[in-house]
Amino acid sequence: MSKRQNNTALEINAEAKRMAIAQETNRLLIDASRQRRNEARPPPKCALCRLEHLTVDCTTFIQEEKMAIARERRLCLICLKSNRHHPMNCRTLRNFEELCKNRVCATAYTVHHKSICDKNAYPAAAPNAQQDNQDQDEDE
Repeated sequence: MSKRQNNTALEINAEAKRMAIAQETNRLLIDASRQRRNEARPPPKCALCRLEHLTVDCTTFIQEEKMAIARERRLCLICLKSNRHHPMNCRTLRNFEELCKNRVCATAYTVHHKSICDKNAYPAAAPNAQQDNQDQDEDE
């Protein structure tokens, strides 16, 4: 009986060593994967002018041209990246700071990135809402 218990203990020890080795190998693979993802990436290329900067920071074109170029190149007007996703699935919709807040755009239900909207042509939504409230107060 003692030999049987001895063999069971040896089997348990061997299994524990095998599991420890598997866990350590898995940890090393995860670390290597993280390191590879964090390596320096080349600078992004602008989808509008093809230079090395973010599309939202493009100063090569004037505001009026950006929307036309984005439509011509079939970019997503919300994130300014390739149009390989449905607008409802665009990740930029979760980040409202990146979306246009112009009053005219909001009333026309046109959702697009703030960097391709003509900001000078239309006032932002917040000041107009305050002005409308002031106009209503004056009427009363």
